[in-house]
Amino acid sequence: MTVNSGASITNTTLGSKTGVAESTIFLGLWSSKGEQNDLKKAAENGGIKKVNHVEYVNKAFLGGLVIKHTTRVYGD
Repeated sequence: MTVNSGASITNTTLGSKTGVAESTIFLGLWSSKGEQNDLKKAAENGGIKKVNHVEYVNKAFLGGLVIKHTTRVYGD
């Protein structure tokens, strides 16, 4: 399994809410949820109006044939 994640550290607080949107890529093709995995959808899922931080995580399985993509947002 390979994990890639981007992070940015600032002097702001994360916020009181967390929202997550996930999708899976099989053989380079998005699953049916691929178009729903974005910052806006993650914020909606968490009931967030103001986004303070965003985290993107990709986990690769089976030598990259399957990739799980997660968008996580923090805010209020």
